[in-house]
Amino acid sequence: MTQPTKKQITHEKILTSAIYLFSIYGYEGTTTRMLSKESGYNISTIFHHFENKEGLYIAAMNHMAQEMNSHLLPTTIKVNKRLEEECSIEEAWELIEEFITLLVMTLSSPTQKNTFFLLIREQTSPPKGDFPLSRVIYDNVEHPIKNLLQRIYPDITHTTLALHARMITGGIISQVEHPVFLRWMLGLPDDADIKPRVWEKVKDLCMIYINTDLNND
Repeated sequence: MTQPTKKQITHEKILTSAIYLFSIYGYEGTTTRMLSKESGYNISTIFHHFENKEGLYIAAMNHMAQEMNSHLLPTTIKVNKRLEEECSIEEAWELIEEFITLLVMTLSSPTQKNTFFLLIREQTSPPKGDFPLSRVIYDNVEHPIKNLLQRIYPDITHTTLALHARMITGGIISQVEHPVFLRWMLGLPDDADIKPRVWEKVKDLCMIYINTDLNND
């Protein structure tokens, strides 16, 4: 295996440091001095690799979007293939539950905490131009869920189903963001381990919401 070059190591360390700082402090709250201290490189070296702070921020978002895409894409491909083969209503429900479980587990995983925090940052204070993490969630979760719902509820409009898919994914994101609230809501002590019990509850509530609300439309 080829060993990484000194340039590649420097690039990776700066990017990793930036991801951590941007996820905690956001774009505005992260200073060049903080980036230099966290990465161990001076400002000129950082900007030699990423041009400026905005370029580094966009690179960090795109990097995490690619990681998230790699995690979610296999399920998306499987679902799209089944939709082309006209899966049954029962299978469509199973695939929706699989998507919801995957998103809950992904965003609540300690290894994905930077991705989750950056997703929140992007939605509250997005970078100029694209929304890479939000787009990954749309392409790999919202859009497939909407298509699966269309298979189950062919008489409900595309717009209504898209809105329900957005509410489901948004609900998961907001619930994962507030573990303290979730402990209180479920009557658990402050130091209770809320996984997997809470995340299972979030998934179940999403499925109940889809069943009851769409059946009333």
